[in-house]
Amino acid sequence: MPTVMLLEKNRLLHTAITAFLMQRGYHVREATSVRSALDILQGESVQAVLLDPYPAPDGETLLRRMRSQPDLARIPVVAMIEVDCGEMLDYLDPGDHLHIPFEMQHLDWLLKKLMAQANVAALDTFRLPSCREGEH
Repeated sequence: MPTVMLLEKNRLLHTAITAFLMQRGYHVREATSVRSALDILQGESVQAVLLDPYPAPDGETLLRRMRSQPDLARIPVVAMIEVDCGEMLDYLDPGDHLHIPFEMQHLDWLLKKLMAQANVAALDTFRLPSCREGEH
């Protein structure tokens, strides 16, 4: 079962994401700060990071520290953003963010895609969702 570390300040969104990911078979590790996130990342096997970059500087600081450490730089990161994050997007690979609000299925799809690209075993065989007219 893949482990996703979640750093999200909004309790409502945090609870909804945690419940959805657990229902999908992910193990969710919850971080409350950059320090606790780094402790989790350095002490456990984490296959992906899901974070809210605001309020700054938590998300941006975590991304900078992860990208500066080779063993952490390989872990896929998904940023959940409400607006363009400017400089923070420099630390993300193209397509590694979701604009709030987003569909939970898109989160699941993106996590599986990024873990597959990072050669991490995802729960199911990676499948692209069907694209219907009018959906993102």
